[in-house]
Amino acid sequence: MIDDSKARSDQSTLIRIITWFLFVVAIFSVCARLGTRYVSTRRLGRDDLFVMVAQVSLLAQCIAVSTATSQGLGKAWNILPDSSINGILKAEYASTPLFILTLALIKWSLSVFIQSLTPSDFHNRLNFGLRLFVVAWAFSSILISLFQCQLPTPWRYVDSERCIDRRAWWTYVVTLNAATECFTVGLYLIIFYTIRVPWKRKALVLSVFSTRLLVVAAIVVQLVFFRHEGQFSDSMSISTILNQTILALSVVTACVPYLRHFMESLEADVVHVAGTPIPDEESFRRDRSGSDRHFLKNISGSTANCADSHNRNSQRKSSATSSAWPLPSSTCLPPA
Repeated sequence: MIDDSKARSDQSTLIRIITWFLFVVAIFSVCARLGTRYVSTRRLGRDDLFVMVAQVSLLAQCIAVSTATSQGLGKAWNILPDSSINGILKAEYASTPLFILTLALIKWSLSVFIQSLTPSDFHNRLNFGLRLFVVAWAFSSILISLFQCQLPTPWRYVDSERCIDRRAWWTYVVTLNAATECFTVGLYLIIFYTIRVPWKRKALVLSVFSTRLLVVAAIVVQLVFFRHEGQFSDSMSISTILNQTILALSVVTACVPYLRHFMESLEADVVHVAGTPIPDEESFRRDRSGSDRHFLKNISGSTANCADSHNRNSQRKSSATSSAWPLPSSTCLPPA
């Protein structure tokens, strides 16, 4: 009876399986993103670099979680020797800064992508403020996690007299994590709301970038669960699974906008604003991949050029003789 009860309470294997499954999902998402980006533009951007570094951090974090499960994470605490508990706490101590660092790198990747979207000074000021806030949040959160308890055993938070209020600290980490996610989604909505495309297509664009709200939902569940459990309990396995879910969702939703069919549909619809077709696919790719260009700036510039061309054609047509016809623009269709 006792052995059966211990076996049922042993969730170490389940935690390990979920951790590595979610990591594989994140890796496949990043590979799909990088492949799509390279095929579309023949280059990778700075935002892709941040995502790749985030995957290295995520890998190290998953290794730390696996180490904790090998020490007994997922088992009932009352059957574990003090050495195993100490090993779990050390592994958690190592994984927490990596957890925060991974999230911060993903947020910076999104910020770099936002910068490439628009030349607007207002948007870029908001984006710069977001970057500074993410750096301050990550630095302060990691610093506190490293010195949460007195030396020489800063990982042993079971001795609450020697440690900070972990509930208040984790509430700070999680709340600001959710706030930065909401701000990022709001900035996306502000930028893409101004794009002159049909509302059906605009709704698709906004819905794709709003998938980051799934991360916010997971963060809320994480916060509610943490505030209802103790500092240190047998339900620590659920907290670990929630952490891994948030990391995986953060990576996957950062890669969703790079799905090939979505990118092609977005680019095709946006550059056809005001009846403006793409001159040719290769020149469009070169224009998109230029380091000194912005996507929305290119769109507005292309539309303006076509409008100027139509105006010049109309003027030539009105002043030409009956035997002289205005030359049509090679890159713009006549206005409807």
